[in-house]
Parts: sequence; structure tokens; C-alpha cells
Amino acid sequence: MTNIKSIAIGLRNINTKSGLGKIVYEQIKYYQNQGIRVDIYTHKCDDIIKKSGAKIFKIFKIPFINEYYRRLFFAKIVQVKIAKKNYDLVIGHGDLIEQDILFLHNLVEKAYLLTHKKKMEPLNDLAKFRELIFKSQKFKLLIANSALMKNELIEYFHIPKDKIKIVYPGYDPKQFNINNKKSIRTTMRKNLKIDEESVLVGFITSGDFKKRALSLFIEAINKIDKNLDFKILMIGKDNNIDKYMQEIKTFGLESRFILKDPIDSVEKYFCAVDFTVHPAYFEEFGMVVQEAMACGLPVITSTCVGASEIILDKTLVMQEPNVEELSNMIEKLILDKNLYNTLVKNSLLSVKNTTWNDYMKKCDTYINSI
Repeated sequence: MTNIKSIAIGLRNINTKSGLGKIVYEQIKYYQNQGIRVDIYTHKCDDIIKKSGAKIFKIFKIPFINEYYRRLFFAKIVQVKIAKKNYDLVIGHGDLIEQDILFLHNLVEKAYLLTHKKKMEPLNDLAKFRELIFKSQKFKLLIANSALMKNELIEYFHIPKDKIKIVYPGYDPKQFNINNKKSIRTTMRKNLKIDEESVLVGFITSGDFKKRALSLFIEAINKIDKNLDFKILMIGKDNNIDKYMQEIKTFGLESRFILKDPIDSVEKYFCAVDFTVHPAYFEEFGMVVQEAMACGLPVITSTCVGASEIILDKTLVMQEPNVEELSNMIEKLILDKNLYNTLVKNSLLSVKNTTWNDYMKKCDTYINSI
């Protein structure tokens, strides 16, 4: 990166198990490999970030005030500290008001609207703070993670389109690939007590089952031919899990579903299943879609998920999540082996040039342009 010697990154909490945390970690590694000093300003970060080689500046978390003012004070304190050090580049991830580059990862108002079918009124603290960022527009460039997000920012927040660039998040090809898939599949299926011949459908996510349309998925499964030999591997944690288990029970689908907690090596679950389903009502990107495809899996999703934009073959992409189309797609994928094999190849082609290295290089191109 031309003439950049020091970079500051501001983010309140950094957890590398989340998509956002992974992006920050990849930025740290990439810039340090270029000999650039990276300083992190944060309330809290996990051990992976602490051991990354970046210098960590802990920002005191002010107690006894609401979340909006905590966000505001964090931004103001970081702004003062950064101003004293004359960094060549300041990067924010939605927690700073002033920055050179704003990487945006979510749009909470739109997600709430499409998930709950009503507007967020009044705005929650995160939405209020983001509104402040969008109104002030104290950034030179905004990196959006999909066209879905960019269009929303232009239409509803009136951010000039020339200030927004789209860069799809990356994935780690060392973790997500088809190497040793057969042996891992055999081991995982043995542990899950699934026959090799049975079709195993994945509903794999970190949680937030309402946003990811689990109820709609359960209803779609209920419409599929009961004589078909298939099971569902459902991954994720959710405070309302009992509600969803009751829905499964109501439809008499208990024997179909296997529920497991998320694990760090989620690629093992991808090796175990035959294809995955991600029918979220709104997902700004959805890295799990990309990671599944890198493991050679067809993915059923919709245009309401930003990651659908990188899928070359749109056969399994709904216009929006709906029970009829979802159940038909699942059933067709179970029965049509020729279609399945074609989509496996297309999934691998779709993610061919979307690794973390590709991501950072594209970001560099846009950063250098300003």
C-alpha cells in the first residue's frame, strides 16, 4: 500500500468467531505483512487479536449510561486519541464517527423490517448511532459487503454512490475446501449416526433463528414427500430454541432434525451434509453461504442474502424466502443427482476468486484511489 506506515482500527468489541471479527483479523495480518504498524482501539478483544502482533489500546467502558451514549463516548475518546498520533489511515467498522474508511457490515433497521414485518420504532441504540454516522458522513470511502447493502445506503440514507464501493468478504481456503472431504464426512456421519446413503440437509448458522427464517424452513420441510430418506442437521444457538423445537414437534418432524451447537471447525459440518439452506429474511452478506460453497456444497438461498450475488448459477436463489419454492428446491435437490453434481461444480467456481487475499487486494485498490 503506497506511503502507508501506520493504521488505526477502532471497534468496540472484537470476537474472531464472528464474521466482523474475522475481517478485522485479516486486515491486521495483511497490513502487518506489508510492514505497516497496526494499532487497535477497543473495549474488548479475544486472544487471537491480542496475539496478532497489533498494539492494543483498551478504551475504558463508561458504566451506568445507555448503549447509545456508550457508543458515542467510545467514538469521541478514540477520536481524541487517534488525533494525537497522526496515523496515515484510520479504519472504522461502524463504531467511529470520523474515519478515512468505513467498513459497514450490517443494516439493523432493514433487517428488523424484513424479519419482523414492521418498522423499528423507536430506533434502538445501534440504529440511532448509525444514523449519526450516515448523517455526518465523515468518511472518505464506505466499503459495503454487497450490492444489497449499497442500494439500501443510497436509497434510504442518501449516501452518494461514488462514496460507496462493494467488496465481498472473503474466506480462508485452508479451512474451507474439499481436501480430505470424504474421510471427514465418514467420521462426522458416524458420530451423527447418519447412513452414507441418506441425504443430510444443513441449516448451519451461528444463531438468530428468526432472522434466518427457521420457522419458514420447518414449514417447508413439512411439505416435502414423507417417504424421502433425508435428515436435517441444524446448527446454532438461540434463546427461543424451545419455541422452534415445539414447532418441529407439532409437525411430527422430530426424527428428521439433529440439533448441535456451533463449533470453531464448522467446515466439518459442511463435509457431513450434502447441501445447505440459508433462507434468511435479510442478510447483508452471509459468510456461511460462501464457506459452504467453498466446501463444494450447493446452497439454497434468496436475493435477500447478499452472498447470493456471488453465486454463478441462480437455480437455487429465490427472489425472497417462501415456503412453496423452498420446499420444491429442497425436494428437487434431493432427487435430481445430475442437477446436484452440476451445482457442486458451480459452487466451487463461484468462490474461486473470493478468498481473504482477494478481499484485501480489492480493498487496497479502492483505498489507494483516495
